[in-house]
Amino acid sequence: LVLDKMGLKRIPIEVFLLTNLTRLKLVDNEIEELPPEIEQLANLKSLTLDQNQLKELPDEIGKLDALETLSVATNQLEFLPMSLCECESLQNIYVQQNKLETPPPEVVAGGTLAIVMYMRTLKEAGVYKRLDLRDMG
Repeated sequence: LVLDKMGLKRIPIEVFLLTNLTRLKLVDNEIEELPPEIEQLANLKSLTLDQNQLKELPDEIGKLDALETLSVATNQLEFLPMSLCECESLQNIYVQQNKLETPPPEVVAGGTLAIVMYMRTLKEAGVYKRLDLRDMG
Protein backbone atom coordinates (compact mmCIF):
# COMPACT_ATOMS: atom_id res chain seq x y z
CA LEU A 1 0.00 0.00 0.00
CA VAL A 2 1.52 3.31 -1.09
CA LEU A 3 0.30 6.57 0.44
CA ASP A 4 3.17 8.89 -0.54
CA LYS A 5 2.88 12.69 -0.70
CA MET A 6 -0.70 12.88 0.52
CA GLY A 7 -0.21 15.47 3.26
CA LEU A 8 -1.20 12.95 5.93
CA LYS A 9 -0.70 14.02 9.55
CA ARG A 10 -1.57 10.55 10.82
CA ILE A 11 -1.96 7.08 9.40
CA PRO A 12 -5.64 6.38 8.64
CA ILE A 13 -6.96 3.89 11.22
CA GLU A 14 -8.41 1.80 8.39
CA VAL A 15 -4.87 0.83 7.36
CA PHE A 16 -4.53 -1.24 10.54
CA LEU A 17 -7.49 -3.38 9.49
CA LEU A 18 -5.48 -4.64 6.50
CA THR A 19 -3.91 -7.45 8.50
CA ASN A 20 -2.53 -9.25 5.42
CA LEU A 21 -0.63 -6.15 4.30
CA THR A 22 3.04 -6.91 3.57
CA ARG A 23 4.27 -3.46 2.45
CA LEU A 24 3.32 -0.03 3.75
CA LYS A 25 4.88 3.08 2.27
CA LEU A 26 4.04 6.58 3.53
CA VAL A 27 6.87 8.78 2.22
CA ASP A 28 6.85 12.58 2.28
CA ASN A 29 3.85 13.21 4.52
CA GLU A 30 3.56 15.05 7.85
CA ILE A 31 3.09 12.04 10.11
CA GLU A 32 4.25 12.75 13.67
CA GLU A 33 3.34 9.46 15.32
CA LEU A 34 3.33 5.80 14.46
CA PRO A 35 0.45 4.48 16.60
CA PRO A 36 0.68 1.30 18.69
CA GLU A 37 -1.89 -0.29 16.35
CA ILE A 38 1.03 -0.95 13.99
CA GLU A 39 1.34 -4.29 15.81
CA GLN A 40 -1.88 -5.43 14.09
CA LEU A 41 0.01 -5.63 10.79
CA ALA A 42 1.63 -8.95 11.70
CA ASN A 43 2.47 -9.82 8.07
CA LEU A 44 4.22 -6.53 7.34
CA LYS A 45 7.62 -7.09 5.70
CA SER A 46 8.45 -3.54 4.66
CA LEU A 47 7.60 -0.30 6.46
CA THR A 48 8.75 2.95 4.84
CA LEU A 49 8.09 6.23 6.61
CA ASP A 50 10.83 8.46 5.17
CA GLN A 51 10.43 12.24 5.12
CA ASN A 52 7.83 12.62 7.84
CA GLN A 53 7.89 14.26 11.30
CA LEU A 54 8.23 11.15 13.48
CA LYS A 55 9.68 11.90 16.89
CA GLU A 56 9.59 8.33 18.20
CA LEU A 57 8.59 4.80 17.30
CA PRO A 58 6.27 2.77 19.54
CA ASP A 59 7.49 -0.29 21.42
CA GLU A 60 4.84 -2.28 19.55
CA ILE A 61 7.06 -2.19 16.48
CA GLY A 62 8.99 -5.04 18.10
CA LYS A 63 5.97 -7.31 17.63
CA LEU A 64 6.33 -7.21 13.85
CA ASP A 65 8.03 -10.60 13.49
CA ALA A 66 7.85 -10.58 9.69
CA LEU A 67 9.40 -7.10 9.33
CA GLU A 68 12.46 -7.25 7.06
CA THR A 69 12.93 -3.58 6.16
CA LEU A 70 12.32 -0.49 8.27
CA SER A 71 13.02 2.85 6.64
CA VAL A 72 12.51 5.97 8.76
CA ALA A 73 15.10 8.26 7.17
CA THR A 74 14.63 12.02 7.36
CA ASN A 75 12.46 12.29 10.45
CA GLN A 76 12.94 13.74 13.95
CA LEU A 77 13.86 10.52 15.78
CA GLU A 78 16.17 10.85 18.78
CA PHE A 79 16.23 7.16 19.72
CA LEU A 80 15.10 3.77 18.50
CA PRO A 81 12.95 1.61 20.79
CA MET A 82 14.62 -1.39 22.44
CA SER A 83 11.84 -3.58 21.10
CA LEU A 84 13.27 -3.15 17.60
CA CYS A 85 15.86 -5.82 18.36
CA GLU A 86 12.99 -8.30 18.81
CA CYS A 87 12.18 -8.14 15.08
CA GLU A 88 13.86 -11.44 14.19
CA SER A 89 13.45 -11.01 10.42
CA LEU A 90 14.85 -7.47 10.29
CA GLN A 91 17.54 -7.20 7.60
CA ASN A 92 17.57 -3.50 6.72
CA ILE A 93 17.20 -0.40 8.89
CA TYR A 94 17.46 3.03 7.29
CA VAL A 95 17.67 5.88 9.80
CA GLN A 96 19.76 8.53 8.05
CA GLN A 97 19.02 12.20 8.67
CA ASN A 98 17.45 11.91 12.09
CA LYS A 99 18.54 13.35 15.44
CA LEU A 100 19.53 9.97 16.85
CA GLU A 101 21.33 9.83 20.15
CA THR A 102 20.65 6.12 20.69
CA PRO A 103 22.15 4.43 18.83
CA PRO A 104 24.94 6.95 18.28
CA PRO A 105 26.06 7.97 14.76
CA GLU A 106 29.12 5.70 14.76
CA VAL A 107 26.88 2.67 15.36
CA VAL A 108 24.37 3.79 12.72
CA ALA A 109 27.25 4.11 10.24
CA GLY A 110 27.94 0.40 10.79
CA GLY A 111 24.59 -0.55 9.27
CA THR A 112 21.69 -2.75 10.29
CA LEU A 113 23.65 -5.51 12.01
CA ALA A 114 25.60 -3.01 14.10
CA ILE A 115 22.38 -1.23 15.13
CA VAL A 116 20.61 -4.44 16.11
CA MET A 117 23.64 -5.76 18.03
CA TYR A 118 24.00 -2.44 19.86
CA MET A 119 20.32 -2.40 20.84
CA ARG A 120 20.45 -6.05 21.99
CA THR A 121 23.53 -5.35 24.08
CA LEU A 122 21.84 -2.41 25.78
CA LYS A 123 18.68 -4.38 26.36
CA GLU A 124 20.54 -7.34 27.86
CA ALA A 125 22.52 -5.02 30.11
CA GLY A 126 19.32 -3.32 31.22
CA VAL A 127 20.97 0.09 30.95
CA TYR A 128 18.61 1.70 28.49
CA LYS A 129 15.97 3.65 30.36
CA ARG A 130 14.23 6.75 29.13
CA LEU A 131 13.17 9.45 31.52
CA ASP A 132 10.21 11.44 30.23
CA LEU A 133 10.33 14.98 31.60
CA ARG A 134 7.68 16.46 29.32
CA ASP A 135 5.06 16.67 32.07
CA MET A 136 7.32 18.32 34.62
CA GLY A 137 6.95 22.02 35.34
